[in-house]
Amino acid sequence: MKKKLITLSAILAVFSFLVAGCTFGREEEDNYLDAPVVQVKDQLFPQVYFRKYEDVKYLSVYRWVYDSSKKKVGVAENVGIIYPSSHAGEECRFQDRFFVEDVNYTYFGRYVMNNGEEYVTSESEIVTLTNRATGPGYESHNSANVEYQKTPATDVYFLYDPAQKTLTVTDGNITRPVVSQEADASKITNRMILSHDNKRLAYEIGGLDAGDTVHLISLVISDFPYGGKFTYKGLVCEYREKNSDGKTLFVSWSDMFEKVQLKEASGRSYNEFNIDPLNVQNGLDYNPAP
Repeated sequence: MKKKLITLSAILAVFSFLVAGCTFGREEEDNYLDAPVVQVKDQLFPQVYFRKYEDVKYLSVYRWVYDSSKKKVGVAENVGIIYPSSHAGEECRFQDRFFVEDVNYTYFGRYVMNNGEEYVTSESEIVTLTNRATGPGYESHNSANVEYQKTPATDVYFLYDPAQKTLTVTDGNITRPVVSQEADASKITNRMILSHDNKRLAYEIGGLDAGDTVHLISLVISDFPYGGKFTYKGLVCEYREKNSDGKTLFVSWSDMFEKVQLKEASGRSYNEFNIDPLNVQNGLDYNPAP
């Protein structure tokens, strides 16, 4: 790589050393990779450009919201993933398909290397997309149109079957964000966010109409064959862009939708469930004496 990289562990070590009254944050530019460049002028969607580096497995993209006084609001949202190896040239591009017009944003990234190391970038300049083109095929990117909708608004939930480990959409439908209609339907999917051992993963699921069912075991078996406790976090809508060779350039996610509860038949609400170990060990331990 052309630029010296600082690992997350190194950053944390520096942070621990500076706790005695010194400030440390994303403003310490020397501890971060170059910030992405964002283009919004005359654009339908914010275009975010990151530098390409060697041996990058993928690049997670995050977005901060800033208020009118240029102060951060809430937490940084995970809004997508870039696959740099699919991009030609020295840059890789991300397109934010689920932004809100007239809102102040910054973007930054987390590079995940093939060897497991991770590196973060500085934040971009604050950008705002205004006066977006309108007309057939162009939806209004307001706060309501970029998130899922429940019909009816208050009653829809996932019915959890603890025996079958399934979640079934009950008492209504969950509709994709309106702005997802701007894309070819084949580029749009639903994903469910599950957490296990402080790791969050976005799993592709099917439809979200009344009666549609999510089979939890089939989602997690590859990543967590020994099962365990999982926490349901929410839903994200995904837009996926591919190159001419069919390789994914990037995926763009809506903000996580957390307004659909999990309930058992008894009506009890919760968001955690257990999955028993899924691997059966046939061989017995016959290691030599230590």
